[in-house]
Amino acid sequence: MKSNTNLFLGIGLGVLAVLGVLLVVAPRVHAVSQANAEIGGFRKELAKTNAGPEAIAMLKERLRILEELGNDRITPIPDEPDLAGLMRRMSGMFSDAGIQPPQLTTGVPQPDKGAMSMPMTIVASGGFVSITEAIRSIEGLPRLVRVRRVRLATESDRRKGPVDRTGVVRADLLLDVFYGTSEVAEVDPR
Repeated sequence: MKSNTNLFLGIGLGVLAVLGVLLVVAPRVHAVSQANAEIGGFRKELAKTNAGPEAIAMLKERLRILEELGNDRITPIPDEPDLAGLMRRMSGMFSDAGIQPPQLTTGVPQPDKGAMSMPMTIVASGGFVSITEAIRSIEGLPRLVRVRRVRLATESDRRKGPVDRTGVVRADLLLDVFYGTSEVAEVDPR
Protein backbone atom coordinates (compact mmCIF):
# COMPACT_ATOMS: atom_id res chain seq x y z
CA MET A 1 0.00 0.00 0.00
CA LYS A 2 2.91 2.20 0.69
CA SER A 3 4.11 1.78 -2.86
CA ASN A 4 0.68 2.82 -4.25
CA THR A 5 0.71 5.91 -2.04
CA ASN A 6 4.19 6.83 -3.19
CA LEU A 7 3.14 6.28 -6.78
CA PHE A 8 0.06 8.54 -6.43
CA LEU A 9 2.17 11.12 -4.58
CA GLY A 10 4.78 11.06 -7.35
CA ILE A 11 2.14 11.36 -10.08
CA GLY A 12 0.46 14.23 -8.20
CA LEU A 13 3.76 16.09 -7.83
CA GLY A 14 4.50 15.53 -11.51
CA VAL A 15 1.10 16.90 -12.53
CA LEU A 16 1.61 19.95 -10.28
CA ALA A 17 5.05 20.54 -11.80
CA VAL A 18 3.65 20.34 -15.35
CA LEU A 19 0.76 22.68 -14.43
CA GLY A 20 3.22 25.12 -12.82
CA VAL A 21 5.34 25.16 -15.94
CA LEU A 22 2.30 25.61 -18.21
CA LEU A 23 0.57 28.25 -16.10
CA VAL A 24 3.53 30.27 -14.76
CA VAL A 25 6.72 29.71 -16.69
CA ALA A 26 5.40 29.41 -20.28
CA PRO A 27 3.55 32.79 -20.32
CA ARG A 28 6.63 34.52 -18.92
CA VAL A 29 8.88 32.92 -21.51
CA HIS A 30 6.46 34.03 -24.24
CA ALA A 31 6.39 37.61 -22.86
CA VAL A 32 10.19 37.74 -22.73
CA SER A 33 10.48 36.53 -26.32
CA GLN A 34 7.99 39.19 -27.47
CA ALA A 35 9.93 41.88 -25.60
CA ASN A 36 13.17 40.70 -27.21
CA ALA A 37 11.55 40.87 -30.66
CA GLU A 38 10.38 44.46 -29.99
CA ILE A 39 13.84 45.44 -28.76
CA GLY A 40 15.33 44.00 -31.95
CA GLY A 41 12.90 46.05 -34.03
CA PHE A 42 13.74 49.23 -32.14
CA ARG A 43 17.46 48.57 -32.61
CA LYS A 44 16.95 48.25 -36.37
CA GLU A 45 14.97 51.54 -36.45
CA LEU A 46 17.65 53.33 -34.43
CA ALA A 47 20.36 52.03 -36.73
CA LYS A 48 18.73 53.73 -39.73
CA THR A 49 20.10 57.16 -40.64
CA ASN A 50 17.46 59.82 -40.33
CA ALA A 51 19.43 63.03 -40.59
CA GLY A 52 22.28 62.03 -42.85
CA PRO A 53 23.08 63.69 -46.17
CA GLU A 54 20.99 61.13 -48.07
CA ALA A 55 17.90 61.87 -46.03
CA ILE A 56 18.40 65.63 -46.36
CA ALA A 57 18.84 65.36 -50.13
CA MET A 58 15.68 63.25 -50.37
CA LEU A 59 13.69 65.79 -48.32
CA LYS A 60 14.98 68.68 -50.46
CA GLU A 61 13.85 66.87 -53.61
CA ARG A 62 10.41 66.21 -52.12
CA LEU A 63 10.14 69.89 -51.11
CA ARG A 64 11.05 71.00 -54.65
CA ILE A 65 8.36 68.74 -56.14
CA LEU A 66 5.74 69.98 -53.66
CA GLU A 67 6.63 73.62 -54.37
CA GLU A 68 6.22 73.01 -58.12
CA LEU A 69 2.82 71.43 -57.52
CA GLY A 70 1.79 74.27 -55.21
CA ASN A 71 2.89 76.99 -57.61
CA ASP A 72 0.77 75.47 -60.35
CA ARG A 73 -2.30 75.60 -58.10
CA ILE A 74 -1.87 79.04 -56.55
CA THR A 75 -4.06 81.76 -58.01
CA PRO A 76 -2.07 85.00 -58.17
CA ILE A 77 -3.04 88.26 -56.51
CA PRO A 78 -2.29 91.16 -58.87
CA ASP A 79 -0.65 94.32 -57.53
CA GLU A 80 -3.25 96.59 -59.16
CA PRO A 81 -7.03 96.16 -58.90
CA ASP A 82 -7.62 96.72 -62.67
CA LEU A 83 -11.36 97.09 -62.04
CA ALA A 84 -12.14 98.24 -65.58
CA GLY A 85 -10.46 95.15 -67.06
CA LEU A 86 -12.11 92.85 -64.52
CA MET A 87 -15.58 94.32 -65.20
CA ARG A 88 -15.06 93.96 -68.98
CA ARG A 89 -14.00 90.36 -68.47
CA MET A 90 -16.99 89.59 -66.21
CA SER A 91 -19.42 91.17 -68.69
CA GLY A 92 -17.81 89.07 -71.43
CA MET A 93 -18.18 85.88 -69.38
CA PHE A 94 -21.88 86.54 -68.82
CA SER A 95 -22.33 87.43 -72.50
CA ASP A 96 -20.54 84.22 -73.54
CA ALA A 97 -23.00 82.29 -71.33
CA GLY A 98 -25.94 83.93 -73.15
CA ILE A 99 -26.86 86.36 -70.36
CA GLN A 100 -27.54 90.09 -70.69
CA PRO A 101 -24.72 92.23 -69.23
CA PRO A 102 -24.95 92.09 -65.44
CA GLN A 103 -25.12 94.97 -62.97
CA LEU A 104 -21.67 95.26 -61.37
CA THR A 105 -20.96 97.38 -58.30
CA THR A 106 -17.92 97.59 -56.05
CA GLY A 107 -17.47 98.51 -52.43
CA VAL A 108 -14.71 99.94 -50.29
CA PRO A 109 -11.45 97.94 -50.29
CA GLN A 110 -10.30 96.52 -46.93
CA PRO A 111 -7.08 94.79 -45.84
CA ASP A 112 -7.63 91.02 -45.71
CA LYS A 113 -4.86 88.62 -44.62
CA GLY A 114 -1.94 90.15 -46.49
CA ALA A 115 -3.82 91.66 -49.46
CA MET A 116 -6.52 94.18 -50.24
CA SER A 117 -10.05 92.82 -50.68
CA MET A 118 -12.72 94.74 -52.57
CA PRO A 119 -16.33 93.55 -52.39
CA MET A 120 -18.09 93.28 -55.73
CA THR A 121 -21.79 92.65 -56.26
CA ILE A 122 -23.11 91.11 -59.47
CA VAL A 123 -26.81 90.95 -60.34
CA ALA A 124 -27.82 89.07 -63.48
CA SER A 125 -30.83 87.25 -64.91
CA GLY A 126 -30.80 84.28 -67.26
CA GLY A 127 -31.34 80.59 -67.61
CA PHE A 128 -30.22 78.46 -64.69
CA VAL A 129 -27.61 76.59 -66.74
CA SER A 130 -26.25 79.85 -68.18
CA ILE A 131 -25.98 81.40 -64.71
CA THR A 132 -24.09 78.39 -63.34
CA GLU A 133 -21.71 78.53 -66.37
CA ALA A 134 -20.99 82.17 -65.60
CA ILE A 135 -20.33 81.39 -61.92
CA ARG A 136 -17.91 78.61 -62.94
CA SER A 137 -16.15 81.11 -65.20
CA ILE A 138 -15.75 83.50 -62.27
CA GLU A 139 -14.25 80.72 -60.17
CA GLY A 140 -11.77 80.03 -62.99
CA LEU A 141 -10.49 83.60 -63.30
CA PRO A 142 -6.69 83.90 -63.47
CA ARG A 143 -6.72 86.06 -60.34
CA LEU A 144 -7.86 85.40 -56.80
CA VAL A 145 -11.59 86.01 -56.39
CA ARG A 146 -13.59 84.58 -53.49
CA VAL A 147 -17.28 83.87 -54.06
CA ARG A 148 -18.73 84.83 -50.70
CA ARG A 149 -22.47 84.50 -51.42
CA VAL A 150 -24.69 83.19 -54.21
CA ARG A 151 -28.44 83.70 -54.19
CA LEU A 152 -30.65 82.33 -56.94
CA ALA A 153 -34.36 83.08 -57.22
CA THR A 154 -37.03 82.93 -59.89
CA GLU A 155 -37.94 86.19 -61.56
CA SER A 156 -41.66 86.05 -60.73
CA ASP A 157 -43.13 86.20 -57.24
CA ARG A 158 -44.49 82.70 -56.54
CA ARG A 159 -46.82 83.95 -53.84
CA LYS A 160 -48.81 86.09 -56.29
CA GLY A 161 -49.27 83.69 -59.17
CA PRO A 162 -48.53 80.33 -60.71
CA VAL A 163 -45.12 78.70 -60.48
CA ASP A 164 -42.59 80.18 -62.92
CA ARG A 165 -41.56 77.44 -65.34
CA THR A 166 -39.56 79.63 -67.72
CA GLY A 167 -36.26 78.59 -66.16
CA VAL A 168 -35.17 82.20 -65.81
CA VAL A 169 -33.47 82.96 -62.51
CA ARG A 170 -32.03 86.04 -60.91
CA ALA A 171 -28.52 85.62 -59.50
CA ASP A 172 -27.16 87.89 -56.78
CA LEU A 173 -23.45 87.27 -56.22
CA LEU A 174 -21.15 88.79 -53.64
CA LEU A 175 -17.46 88.43 -54.43
CA ASP A 176 -14.21 89.51 -52.81
CA VAL A 177 -11.69 90.66 -55.42
CA PHE A 178 -8.11 90.54 -54.12
CA TYR A 179 -5.23 92.77 -55.21
CA GLY A 180 -2.26 94.77 -54.01
CA THR A 181 -0.19 92.81 -51.53
CA SER A 182 2.34 95.68 -51.53
CA GLU A 183 -0.35 98.25 -50.65
CA VAL A 184 -1.33 96.30 -47.52
CA ALA A 185 2.08 96.83 -45.96
CA GLU A 186 1.53 100.58 -46.33
CA VAL A 187 -2.08 100.53 -45.08
CA ASP A 188 -1.99 97.73 -42.51
CA PRO A 189 1.39 97.27 -40.76
CA ARG A 190 0.48 93.84 -39.25
